[in-house]
Amino acid sequence: MKTYTYKVGILLMAFLAACTKPAAEPQEIDTPLTFESDYTLLMDQNSVLTTQSVLSSESGMVSETHDLNFPSFPSTEISYSDGNTFSFFEVTSDCKGKILRYDFDSGDYQMIETFLNLDACDLNITSIAHDNTHVFLSFIKSEVGKSDSYFVRIINLNDTESAVDVELGLKPMFMVPNQEKLFVLAHDIEITDENGIIVIDINGQSTVYEKLIGFNAKKIFKAKDGNIVISYPELHTKMNSSTFEELYTQYGETLRPNLYASAYYKFDSTNKLYYIMNTEEGQVMKIPAVYDFQANKATLYYFNNFLSEAKATELNIKSASAVGYDEKNGFILVGYQKNGNDNTGGLLRLTPSPNFTYVDNINLSAVPKAIIVQ
Repeated sequence: MKTYTYKVGILLMAFLAACTKPAAEPQEIDTPLTFESDYTLLMDQNSVLTTQSVLSSESGMVSETHDLNFPSFPSTEISYSDGNTFSFFEVTSDCKGKILRYDFDSGDYQMIETFLNLDACDLNITSIAHDNTHVFLSFIKSEVGKSDSYFVRIINLNDTESAVDVELGLKPMFMVPNQEKLFVLAHDIEITDENGIIVIDINGQSTVYEKLIGFNAKKIFKAKDGNIVISYPELHTKMNSSTFEELYTQYGETLRPNLYASAYYKFDSTNKLYYIMNTEEGQVMKIPAVYDFQANKATLYYFNNFLSEAKATELNIKSASAVGYDEKNGFILVGYQKNGNDNTGGLLRLTPSPNFTYVDNINLSAVPKAIIVQ
């Protein structure tokens, strides 16, 4: 049985609390820190991925020169994170594929070469994902005079040279592995124009479930409970990873959380999701946002709601680029890109709603892409 959940009133209250411009200048208040915290930033520095360690204490945030042994790898849109482990894909100059899988908890990484028997320059790689034992790539293969073919490549981390390609009937968009299954958000571009969900048995290397799920599904990601979130503009669906049963949550017309715009997602212990959201008011701007799945409430953190005019001028923020949560101290962490120079940014901290209090910031020589709290 499908259950529809409507909580428009809660969403409206969240919209008013988070989005209405304050009547007075926001105040920057000295907020004492209770615990020291270490932040690791994944950053884009001139189109190359780098890392930066930041130590926070009662005196504020300080950049550290700690070497994380992060290998050189180009910045790429084909990436995935699960907890503090990230994977990235690039096509090399000799038209091969290269994967970096990096664990920020241990500092261990694995560099994997793939598509050695195919010309990766002629493939369209649509997504990457990983679990503890495998890395997955979805791709489109085009040949002259033939219809496009769609595949998911399964790479065992203990035997990277014996990859297996599973052919799909629909165009793959995004993937999420869970419980030894790979969930693929796909698009039926030839017949219905609907989106679909395909489930692959990872060990069996075959499709075990497929269903069309309507139009305009934008992205899938894994919820804190392990179920799969399918994000649409007007609603989201939670699919049970074991039974494939679906639970729908509809949004109100006054606010749409846009859960699909973020590259990476972070949950806290109370099932609140911290993510980057694209606003829809005039020129698109990326802002930090928090979505509470239990309360069906979204809170949007517009910068002018917690920064004074003087502080906003000083920080010179163009757009939010990363978000995280320091649960020990109760701070939202926001990485941002600066105006005027696409290669510089910063990290700021603020207290959550309803206070919207700016705490402090630190300037950076690159743009944060993800924030790992350790």
